[in-house]
Amino acid sequence: MTTKLVEKGRSKCGLYWPQEVNAMETYGSINVMNMDVEVESSGDFQTSTLCICNKATGETRFVKHMLFLKWPDYGIPPCADSFLHFVKSVRDMQAKSVKEMPEWKGHPRGPPIVVHCSAGIGRTGTFICSDIGMYLLDDIGRLNISSMVKLIRAQRAFAIQMPDQYVFCHIAILQYAQQQGYLPADMNIPQLLEDEDNLTE
Repeated sequence: MTTKLVEKGRSKCGLYWPQEVNAMETYGSINVMNMDVEVESSGDFQTSTLCICNKATGETRFVKHMLFLKWPDYGIPPCADSFLHFVKSVRDMQAKSVKEMPEWKGHPRGPPIVVHCSAGIGRTGTFICSDIGMYLLDDIGRLNISSMVKLIRAQRAFAIQMPDQYVFCHIAILQYAQQQGYLPADMNIPQLLEDEDNLTE
């Protein structure tokens, strides 16, 4: 989740889980209990462990709900470091969850994660584009962000809503490439992005 519930006095997302530990809420035939909340040491995001129970069938599932706290609407995170740490933490949580699913026979990285913000286009698209780009760098060593955005928009119109979000995808992926040793650590990313032609490559 990449939005706060309220931003600038406006509701951005309905509260669909209990926020307090050991609190339970009922949504139709579904009970949701908050088992635990951990706030990351920097305060950039929090992770809640939710127990979801279908009252009709008795089926119970545990879900990790991860909320990024430093992303303004219509904008970008204040720095790529906190965002990359969040994306990596989401990936680590997904990998851990897959290992705990003994009968999973699908994609080795597990089932898709649910990503949302307020409208589901700006911050959601930026997260998804950056995440896919990071995987492409790891798997094949190259990517085309412009083409990737077009593919994402074919499935979700207007994804990556603002120009600065598009630029931020480049910044985050380039910084990730530096962290992984794919690019020189001393490469000046802001200077590289001053050439607008680089934003389409």
